[in-house]
Amino acid sequence: MRKWILVFAVACLVVIGALALLAANLDSYLQENREWLAEQAQSALGRPLSFGEVGISLMGGVGVRVADLRIGDDPAFSKDDFVRADVVDVRVAILPLLTGTVEVTRVVLRSPAITVIQTAKGLSTDSLGGGGTAEEKPDAGEAEEGGLPDFVIAVVDLTDGTLRFIDETARPAAEQSIQKLDLRVSNVSPSGPIGFDIRAAVMGASRQNVRIEGTVVDLENPKVDFELTSGAFELPAEGEGAAPDVLRDLVIAGSLSLPRAGPKVTATLRSPTGTIAAADYRNLVIDFEMQKQVATIRKLSLQIFGGELGMTGRYDMRKAGSPSFDMNSKLTGMRIEKLIESRDPGASDELTGELGGDLALTGAGAGWESIKKRLKGRGSIQLVDGVLKDVNLADTALKGITGVPGLSGLLPSSLHAKYPQVFGVGDTVFENMDAKLDIRDGWVNFRDFRLAARDYTLNGTGRYSLDNQLDMSTVMAMSQSLSDDLVKAAEPMQYLLNVEGRVEFPVRLAGPVPDIKAVPDVVYIAKAAARQSVGTLLERALGGSKQQSTSSDGEAVSEGTTEDAAKGAAADLLNKGLGGLFGK
Repeated sequence: MRKWILVFAVACLVVIGALALLAANLDSYLQENREWLAEQAQSALGRPLSFGEVGISLMGGVGVRVADLRIGDDPAFSKDDFVRADVVDVRVAILPLLTGTVEVTRVVLRSPAITVIQTAKGLSTDSLGGGGTAEEKPDAGEAEEGGLPDFVIAVVDLTDGTLRFIDETARPAAEQSIQKLDLRVSNVSPSGPIGFDIRAAVMGASRQNVRIEGTVVDLENPKVDFELTSGAFELPAEGEGAAPDVLRDLVIAGSLSLPRAGPKVTATLRSPTGTIAAADYRNLVIDFEMQKQVATIRKLSLQIFGGELGMTGRYDMRKAGSPSFDMNSKLTGMRIEKLIESRDPGASDELTGELGGDLALTGAGAGWESIKKRLKGRGSIQLVDGVLKDVNLADTALKGITGVPGLSGLLPSSLHAKYPQVFGVGDTVFENMDAKLDIRDGWVNFRDFRLAARDYTLNGTGRYSLDNQLDMSTVMAMSQSLSDDLVKAAEPMQYLLNVEGRVEFPVRLAGPVPDIKAVPDVVYIAKAAARQSVGTLLERALGGSKQQSTSSDGEAVSEGTTEDAAKGAAADLLNKGLGGLFGK
């Protein structure tokens, strides 16, 4: 037994000695032929290539270590480096090497920096291995047959890398950067499938915040199936001091293809919880496609602001400073106060209610101040069970009719008790508000506007500035019950009765929300009173010869006397004006 152990030990020493001799000879060979090796690698890549020290290592297998590796970019794209790495290790299996077969077991790149550029000519990586620039590279129909040579690399490791993608088709050029990049690729071969596992810090994160796992199906015409996961994926904040949006438990599953037109991604994004626009959301789902920094949203749905949002559209990020969008959305059951709070936290209690609607919007800009100037759209909205805080439209309008601040005080207390939402509160409480919208030039234009409260309605048209200024022309019509009680309490209200017997008059709504002023059209009201008086005179004049009245003492009097009295009353009305009408 001791004899066999001794034989084995001697054999090991012989192998180690042979490897040491091989390593020494190979190291000497590499040092003597550095320039030739660089030329061969440069010819294979079709790019300028240089490196510093080169040597042999036996740790983990026979390997070649190259320091300060630099691979130039396609001159048609950039004069800077395409790849720069502090150290590159290439390991090969020992036993196959003894038989003359080179079997690469591992390639390790430490702290590499990689830059990929997109222009109208294509990607800067297109000319790799072609022996020339993108402009010199032959068309697909002229390419040599045979494809890539057969090779297998068991593992490729990249640690602490940086990847920059520069899109010069955008104006100005857009740049995305991936930091702290760790990559492991297995079974690297032309036929694949090639597995990969990527961990990196993206969107300016200070530590790794995403992991991408997947496979590459075909190395010559790559198609990548992938799944990206992130426990908490932060999006850049809109403005200084604003909190970033966070997508929690994020999963993006899909595929990536690499046509000459540029990378194309088709995927589905899911996030059960998170924050968007300072509001918590649930069940975010987006089916999308992205190519050349243009995202086509086939479906988006999420629960937010107490309701639901559904959307389809397109988001164009080619202009980094002014991305554009075109979308169709449907809102259901959203709390408008939560929506307002996301834009202006101090204004969340100005308007409440449940919001629904359909909107088609187009616009561009990096922030709200930029977007609102270019926002256009059409649609309809509905707000139910709402409250407009700190302004009572009906009470304000009724006070404005008389010009006397205390009209409601002139009405009996029983009327106050009967209609508390008109006279007893400082807010406008309504059951429904709806309108058709046309958005352009910084204004939301309202058509077919209608506000229905318990005791009155408002109908009209107008507009609302995205800088918070309202200007609307409406007609306020009181309910039949309130109209009857108003006429009983203040007889001159009869001059404002419409054909249905309801008190009705024009009202202009103007001012910033919530400080809206309800200003009645007193000119219209005066003319209505005059027309009513003249109408009464004509009616009595036409029927005067057939009627008689009875005096207070029971004696008959002629109609002419009554007509004279009515005529005098009308003249007095017109002379004294509307103030006299209401006893001012």
